[in-house]
Amino acid sequence: MFATHINEKARQQWLKERLSNIPSGLTILDAGAGELKNKQHCGHLKYVSQDFCQYEGGSNSTIDGGLQNSVWDTTKVDIVGDITDIDV
Repeated sequence: MFATHINEKARQQWLKERLSNIPSGLTILDAGAGELKNKQHCGHLKYVSQDFCQYEGGSNSTIDGGLQNSVWDTTKVDIVGDITDIDV
């Protein structure tokens, strides 16, 4: 197993714990939300996603494919555009 996979698992666990400690009912903006993989941990929050939606996919490694894949579904992103230029 490559270190990146171990780090990703630890990072996701850390994020899940932090998100669960945010008081219910607050609004959270997931900037750079991609495929909304963190939304699953935000059921107690008003979750708003933002992404530029310009990902072209592809692998950064011929061995394990890296963390990227060639298919990226951003059709459920709430705010599409540059994070520095959102009008909310």
